[in-house]
Amino acid sequence: MTPEQRESFQTDGYVMIENAIEGEDLERVQKVFLEGQAETRVKWEADGCPRGFFDIPNILERDDIFLDLMHYGSTFPLMEEVIGPDVQLMGIQARTYPPNPTSYTHWHKDCPPWSHPQYVLKSKLFYYLFDLTEDGGCTSFVPGKHQSLEDIPKFETPEEMPGHVKMTAKAGTAVIFDTRLWHTAMTNQSQNPRICLIYNYTPFWFKQYASTMEQAQRLDERGTDPMRRQLLGL
Repeated sequence: MTPEQRESFQTDGYVMIENAIEGEDLERVQKVFLEGQAETRVKWEADGCPRGFFDIPNILERDDIFLDLMHYGSTFPLMEEVIGPDVQLMGIQARTYPPNPTSYTHWHKDCPPWSHPQYVLKSKLFYYLFDLTEDGGCTSFVPGKHQSLEDIPKFETPEEMPGHVKMTAKAGTAVIFDTRLWHTAMTNQSQNPRICLIYNYTPFWFKQYASTMEQAQRLDERGTDPMRRQLLGL
């Protein structure tokens, strides 16, 4: 990280990386994502649109670009600095959050206030594949609350939280954050779905999601890159 990025991550709990994906890689991941989204949406709608969002299953197997983004040059060195050299992929969500009058989640943190003298024990990497506006269901943070032991206050709507910051972004932007940070998806009041890839990283001794382990076994013969195999738990 640059000194500015390190200060942002340590003080606020997150860091934004503009133009993390560009050019042909961005076009490729957009195309493959939209193809998978169209297939998945049919079943989601047939099931009655549960939970207010849907994830494309087994996204790592759809195209090598999703494996590349797991340890991409513009983002992974920062994540390795955050988690440490013993890093692995805990799981991934390829998420679509359609327009909705209420948010599908509430203000929360993903981990208890665990701490380590040098590293973060769980961190997320969001890739925004399309432009994200303030009214488009963007993820929001309360800066600095990754260090808080307070109970998270409850509100009727996520917009009521004092001091929150909305993560608006241009296509190709990435955000890395400490999952102890208070965060939520805001109400998607736009006409467009919010689309993002969510990569979850932990030290190697954490349990991976079952879906990650299953995909890893099926991907075992797709390459011998040592870091890719480490991230997949192989």
